[in-house]
Amino acid sequence: MSSFVVVAIVNLLLLGQAASQAPQTAELTGKWRLVVLYFAEDPFVIFEFSQTDGQLEATSLSAQRFLGNVSVRDISAAAGRLRVEINTLSGPSTFQGKWDAEEKVFKGTFRYRGTVYPAVLEPTNDRQVGALGDRSLLTRILQLRRQPPEQRVQQLREIIRQHEGKPYLSLAYQSLLSSAGQAGLEAKEVKDLIESWIASSIPYGPAWTRQVRTLALEAISGTEAYANITLDLGLDTWKSLPEDSPTEEKAQLARIIAEAAKAAGKADLHAKFAALTEELNKKLDEEYLAKIPPFEPERYKGRPEPGADRVVLLELFTGAECPPCVAADVAFDALLESFEPTELIALQYHLHIPGPDPLTNSYSERRSRYYGVRGTPSTYFNGRAQAGGGGPMSASKAKYDQYRAIIEPILYNKKQADITLDVGRAGDDVVRIAASARIPEGTDAKKPVLRLFLVERTIRYPGGNKVRFHHNVVRYMPGGANGYPMADGEVDVTEEVSIEAVRDELNKYLQQARQRMQFRHGLPPLELDDLAVVAIVQDDETKEVLHAVWAEVPPAQAGGE
Repeated sequence: MSSFVVVAIVNLLLLGQAASQAPQTAELTGKWRLVVLYFAEDPFVIFEFSQTDGQLEATSLSAQRFLGNVSVRDISAAAGRLRVEINTLSGPSTFQGKWDAEEKVFKGTFRYRGTVYPAVLEPTNDRQVGALGDRSLLTRILQLRRQPPEQRVQQLREIIRQHEGKPYLSLAYQSLLSSAGQAGLEAKEVKDLIESWIASSIPYGPAWTRQVRTLALEAISGTEAYANITLDLGLDTWKSLPEDSPTEEKAQLARIIAEAAKAAGKADLHAKFAALTEELNKKLDEEYLAKIPPFEPERYKGRPEPGADRVVLLELFTGAECPPCVAADVAFDALLESFEPTELIALQYHLHIPGPDPLTNSYSERRSRYYGVRGTPSTYFNGRAQAGGGGPMSASKAKYDQYRAIIEPILYNKKQADITLDVGRAGDDVVRIAASARIPEGTDAKKPVLRLFLVERTIRYPGGNKVRFHHNVVRYMPGGANGYPMADGEVDVTEEVSIEAVRDELNKYLQQARQRMQFRHGLPPLELDDLAVVAIVQDDETKEVLHAVWAEVPPAQAGGE
C-alpha cells in the first residue's frame, strides 16, 4: 500500500500531573493500531511511528480497503494528546486522542466523512490490520427491530448491562431510546438512560460526548412525552458547542431544539431556533451549491440522426444514508443540467439502504421489487440494469461520463410507443392528469403497460451521506405501481390526484416506519409544491421502457379551473 512520511515537530510539554503521565517521544515509536469502536472493535489503520532528532514521523503500514491508499498528512503530540491526520479515499480524516496512563492507549475520536466515532490508538505488533470486528452484537440489535417495543426495550437494556461502558453500545442506546415512547417508558427512565450513555462517552473526549448527546436527541426527538427532556438536553448541548463547530452540526441541533420547543409549548424559543435553523441551512445550501457538482456538466449538442426521438428513462435507486450513492446522486443531478426532458427523463427512488431514509415510500419499495433491486445505488436505463454501483464525491465525474456513454447512443433511435400527456390543476389541491398511449404496428411488445409517476422536483434533505438536494423523487404513482395494462396496444386514462391525500399517505407510511426504525436527521417537510408527472410505456415481460414523457404540474398559485 502506498504511503508517505510527514514530519512534524513534537513539542511534549510537561504540564501538571496529566502531562507527567504523558508518554515521552521515545515511547511513541513503534507500531500503533487505530481501532474504531462504533459497531464493534474495528481495526482501521496500522501506523509506524519513528523519531529523528526530536521529530516524530508516521507512516501507514496497512489499512482497510474501503479507506483506499492511506497516507499521513500531519501528526502532532503535546501534553499527553495526539493528533494524526490522514488522507483516505473519502478525503481527510483525523484521529485525536488523550493518553490513558492506566490502559497505555490514546482514547479519543476518529472523524471520518464528517462524522465523529469513538476510537483508540494502541500499541501493536501487527503489520496488517486484519478483519473488521465481530458483527454479531450489531446483528442482534438490528434483529430486535422485529420485536414488540416492550420486549425490544427489555432486551436492549440487557445488552447494555452486559457490555457496560463500551462505546460500541451506541446503536443499542439509540434503538432503546427511539423505542422508549412506544414501550411507555417514563420520562425519568429516559433521562437516566441518557445520563448513563453520556457518562460512558466522557473518556473519549468532548467531541464524542457532544456526538452522543446529539444521537440521544435524535432518538427521542418527535416524542411529545419527552419534549422537555429533549429541550433541556438540546439547550445544554447548544451551550457546550465550540465556536468553530461545523455549521452542519449547529443546524442539526437548532432544528431539534426548535421542534422540541414547539412540542413543549415554548413559542418564543421555537421561533428563535426555527429562524436560526433556516439561516444556517441557507448558508449550508450556498456552500453546497457553490461546489457541487465538482465539475462542469456539458450540454448535450443534439441528436445526430434526423427523426430520432427516443427518450431515455434513467431510474436511480438510492438512499440518503448511503455513502456509495454520493457519486451516483451527483452524476444524476449533473445529467439534469446536460439533457432536456425530451432527451432524458431521470427518476429517483429512495430506499432504506443501508439506513432509514424518510424519502422512501411504498411506491419506491414496490418499484425496487419490480426490478429485483438488491442494493443502492442501482441504475436502470429504459428498464435495463446498467452502470451499477457508485462511490464517493471524487468518483462523480467518472460516473457521469459512464452514464452519458449509455444515454447518448440510445438517443440515435426512434421511440417505440406514442404517449400524450396533459397535466393541470383543479383548484390548488387537485392535479388533473389525462394520458393516452398507443403501440405502433410492428412494435414487438408482449405486455405493454402505461405507468404514471408524480415526482417532487427538488427536496432539501441532508442525510448521512451529506447530499443536501434530491431531485425528481418519486412520491406517488397514480393508478398504482402496476399501472394500466394496454389492451390491444392502447389505453386512455384520466386521474385526479389530491395533493393532501398524497401527503397523508406519505405521513402514514413514515409514522409506521418510525415504529421500526429511527430517522437520524429528522423528517423533511412534505411540501409537494414543486411537482411533475411522468408517463411511461413499459413491457412488463422484458422490463423495456418503450417511451417516456414529462409534464410539469402548474404552480398552485396559478389557480385552476
